Amino acid sequence: MDLSIIIISYNVKHYLSLCLQSVLAATEEIEAEIIVVDNDSVDDSVSYLRHHFPRVKVLANKENIGFGKACNQAIAIAQGKIILFVNPDTVVGEKTLTESLQYLYQTPKVGALGIRLIDGRGQILPESKRSIPSFSSSCYKFLGLSKIFPNVDFFNGYYAPNIGYYDVDEVEVLSGAYMMIRRDVLDKVGGFDPRFFMYAEDIDLSYRIRQSGYRLLYVGKLSAIHFKGESTQKSLLSYNDFFFTSMALFIKKYKGILYGSIESKILVLAVSIIKNVKAFFKWLFLPFAKPRVVKKVRLSHGVLMSNDIELRERLEGQLVEGSMPMVYEGNELRDGIPLRYIVEYLQLFPQSEVILDTKRMGFGNIVSLMETCPTAQYLLSDSERGFVLSSNMKNKQGDVLSF
Repeated sequence: MDLSIIIISYNVKHYLSLCLQSVLAATEEIEAEIIVVDNDSVDDSVSYLRHHFPRVKVLANKENIGFGKACNQAIAIAQGKIILFVNPDTVVGEKTLTESLQYLYQTPKVGALGIRLIDGRGQILPESKRSIPSFSSSCYKFLGLSKIFPNVDFFNGYYAPNIGYYDVDEVEVLSGAYMMIRRDVLDKVGGFDPRFFMYAEDIDLSYRIRQSGYRLLYVGKLSAIHFKGESTQKSLLSYNDFFFTSMALFIKKYKGILYGSIESKILVLAVSIIKNVKAFFKWLFLPFAKPRVVKKVRLSHGVLMSNDIELRERLEGQLVEGSMPMVYEGNELRDGIPLRYIVEYLQLFPQSEVILDTKRMGFGNIVSLMETCPTAQYLLSDSERGFVLSSNMKNKQGDVLSF
């Protein structure tokens, strides 16, 4: 078998559904298997998978054993010569897997490969390519200095600033959201370290692959959507605790017990001080903060990328205020926006709300449109299973709306 695709899932049924649809479309010409390990989800994910995706092998855990252990579970039964780890909140284009395999086979001494990732608004995710983290680069990331000064390499050492986002080059760390690895390399380095429950497990594996003499290839010419932490970061108040606990473990593991313990304790202490300072200022300015208004999600300027009249009628009744123009091939004579003008339209109205019908558009076209116009608000619709989802904010979970 050419390829085994491994997905670890936890309470992201709808995002996983789209992920699997995109992966199935991308493997039509590849001899591949798909293995999903569910870490004790409570959103009915397992029965949903078995009903809607009978081709997928499902391993249902009775507890959340973490990412690394779950990956190793799937590796133990995987049959492919190449293993691809994909996060459940990821969407790939129809040609992405085939082209990734070509890069992996054609580039000498490459043991693993990653690609450029974009978020739910089409904006590039800096963690697509990374360096081995240092004490200082980890602190700059936590302090937010890398976001404040995105073009200053000194504060962005965590994100491999020497490599452009559209380059094809060797990198030190690949993202676990899309990580393609040769099976013989994976067997040689021993899979994931189960001590990393969440975060830094991809850093650790990347480090060991390079230590074994293999190259890690970042292919910025290929891209995929990663909705960014739907099952982890956005749902955990203690994200930073998990992240820096993992970083402390990584430092101890590779810098020795004595020096590693000292540096990791300094790191944890520094993080604790920073957190307390942030909490103090948040409390200090709380009386001046504007109250947050939670609104029901309804689109005021929705545009539907589809020719499904029934879908438009259902969405107009439940999600969209008023009528909604449709965009599709040959709609010049109808009430809509001709497809050839959609990019110009979104550039003219950058805050448009665009519903993408995944049953009418190819996933590759969806990725391409989001990259071309990264200021619109995108919602992906699955008319067959009756839901629309979006993930436009990095600090809150996305919206899933059934219709």
